[in-house]
Amino acid sequence: MVGNVLCWLIHRPICILEFNLDKQILSVIGGLAHVPDNSRPSSSFIFPMEDSKLGIGILSGQRIRLWERMANSEWLLRRTLELEKILSLKPQAEPWRPVVLGFAEESNAVFVLTAIGVFMIQLDSLQFRNLFESNFVTSFYPYTSFYTAAFLNMAEGPGEASTTAEGRQKLEENEGRGGVGTET
Repeated sequence: MVGNVLCWLIHRPICILEFNLDKQILSVIGGLAHVPDNSRPSSSFIFPMEDSKLGIGILSGQRIRLWERMANSEWLLRRTLELEKILSLKPQAEPWRPVVLGFAEESNAVFVLTAIGVFMIQLDSLQFRNLFESNFVTSFYPYTSFYTAAFLNMAEGPGEASTTAEGRQKLEENEGRGGVGTET
């Protein structure tokens, strides 16, 4: 989602399908000359950029090129990520092509499968984390979890949802006894 526009990346021919929620208009964005028509579906991803602009990341070899769609509908190369340098990958005995597994919008991170594992790379800082060591992944679903402040105060009893320090302390005490609940 970029602004109030839902976007989907379509392969062969490569294009972006977008639906404007405000105007209720469906349109196709072409002009992706920097993306080869024979690119693998697992080699590209779309993401929101600053100022509600659309971005596309293209994985080619050991590089991810990040492009931004400008107001005049042209695409501008913003950054090139050298995976071998960022992840300190050593050359493999057999040629290995990295695969883009997904993108997490909330953390602005791309997930990449390499010969030595699955990495999460934050696009802003280029910090990375090796999530697990495997070179076989069939599907990957990046998600985030959340909690509400009321949950922190379940220890205060039914119907009492406040964010007091006393409530947090009771929760911590109950967790130490093996669970969350009211005292007996």
